[in-house]
Amino acid sequence: MFSLTPIEAAIWQAGVAAQSSIATHVFGSVIFTGFIMIFFVKYALKVLKSSEDGADAVDITRAIGAYGFSVAIGLTFLHAMSASPFKPQDAGGRDWGSYGFVQSSNKYENLRESHNGLYWYTLIHGAGNELSKFLAKVVGMTFRDNTYLIAPDMMFKLLVNTASMQLDNPELTTNLDRLMQECGDPQKGTVMGPGSGVGSLLDLDRSDCLSKYNEMQSSLKQWASAKIPAYVKKVSDMPAAELPYNVRGFSNRDVLENKMVGSALVSYAKDKARGMKDGINTNTDALNINKTSDHFWYLLQKAAAGGGIASMVANLFDDSGDGESAINRNEARSIYNNLLNLIPAFKGLVKAFIAIGFLAAAAGLCLGFSQPMVWWLGVVAMDMIYEPLSTLNYEISALLLKSSEIGTAFGELSHDPLAVMGAAIIDSKLVQYQTAYFLSQFAIAAVFVVGIIGSGFAVNKMSFSQGAGFVSLAGWVSNNRVLSSVGRSAGNTVNKVFRKR
Repeated sequence: MFSLTPIEAAIWQAGVAAQSSIATHVFGSVIFTGFIMIFFVKYALKVLKSSEDGADAVDITRAIGAYGFSVAIGLTFLHAMSASPFKPQDAGGRDWGSYGFVQSSNKYENLRESHNGLYWYTLIHGAGNELSKFLAKVVGMTFRDNTYLIAPDMMFKLLVNTASMQLDNPELTTNLDRLMQECGDPQKGTVMGPGSGVGSLLDLDRSDCLSKYNEMQSSLKQWASAKIPAYVKKVSDMPAAELPYNVRGFSNRDVLENKMVGSALVSYAKDKARGMKDGINTNTDALNINKTSDHFWYLLQKAAAGGGIASMVANLFDDSGDGESAINRNEARSIYNNLLNLIPAFKGLVKAFIAIGFLAAAAGLCLGFSQPMVWWLGVVAMDMIYEPLSTLNYEISALLLKSSEIGTAFGELSHDPLAVMGAAIIDSKLVQYQTAYFLSQFAIAAVFVVGIIGSGFAVNKMSFSQGAGFVSLAGWVSNNRVLSSVGRSAGNTVNKVFRKR
């Protein structure tokens, strides 16, 4: 059994632990078994009594046999424990509990515990997970991605890691500001395009400026090489054959470092622009707000109208007047990250729900109801197709991401780390496609939840005449020569008993 994240595995393990406990202490008790036997005897007497109304003995035998078969299967499902402990594994087949960060974290305490789970649950749900894994591999291989299950978000994770860099070296930023001040050429009127960079805004015809520009390039490259995130380094060091097809064009170490520099410069430029007091903030111009006091009164009336208290307080200590937009950006990032982190937890909850739901389905069999088990198998089937659909969503998003202007922008960055327009284009497209992927993932999850709820209506359609759910089984028995002859013999015996009465 596999899961793609340790959070999903931990919640799943907790569900199996609950299943084992409930099966042992509730459904494994003598009280529950006695209750089922009393229910069975009561039903058998009710069916035998129907012979007085002219019911055929063969039908009576068939009904009692079907009900007894249902009870036997249900009790077997509830009492048969797995011989080996349940251990969720990652896509590579390694137990999640064996990882060092799992063993040292309280968040994954469940993965360090040992629970066996019910045998038939692990068999059926395990088969569904293996089939899901196979289908996800088929989808990935269709897009030349053999590593999806190992790295299900490599494209997005790689680009996000390069986009999140900040220039944190004071010497670098000081030299950069000095370069802009001494060599900036505001009279050039350059039209910025995908291949444009810092050099397009400088007077590089001057030898001293060209020398400083080249020196800045070298310094920024050294900074990027020292600050390269571990994940970016890991991907760049991987052989091309081990990378997804769509990622291979983005895995060059030199280009990735250039991308880090470009994104860091774009971020630095935005921060500088927000701090300016020359009317660069178009919202400020539109509102005719030019002073800190104006911001205060504006935000105060907004707070009185029911919002903006946090940004009002922030602007009291922020001379840039950009506190509100900064708070909004941080809130948007926080909401996005929280929602994104819900997906693994959601998948884990679904798996835990399936584990506990098996108990209800098996208990239904003990009462002669087959519909709960049909519903449970339907939920397992939906869980089985979730990962292939998620894989398809990612592969399509990655393919579209690669085929956009990002490919051209990466080509520009391969020549110049200061090609900031290329980095800006990549980061902009990344936000668009990652958001589309994110919303699609939640759409798939929503459809899955609706499907679970919809399949649950099958339980409401149960006919509460015990054994009715096994009519098809009884029909198969009656059509079988050997079993039907046994049924007729049993029916004749019952008839003789009633004649003697």
